[in-house]
Amino acid sequence: MKTLTTPNMLEVGYLLERHHQIIAVNTHTAWPYGVEELAITLAGENIDLDHHNFMRHGVVELGAVVEALGQVQSAIAQALEAI
Repeated sequence: MKTLTTPNMLEVGYLLERHHQIIAVNTHTAWPYGVEELAITLAGENIDLDHHNFMRHGVVELGAVVEALGQVQSAIAQALEAI
């Protein structure tokens, strides 16, 4: 299954609406001065196509973002339990 990693919570919500699954939540240093951001990795059958559709004209319901945040929170909690 293909994967995609993004820090964009709107995109995460969009991809979750299309039945992709969160498989990892990490941090990624992407900004100057060592500032880190969340890097959410999702997996799904047509994730590349859905990513390109989102980048062109993705419209996301606010509820999808709330759902995405809940799933990210669950993934972080599971990762912390494993430590």
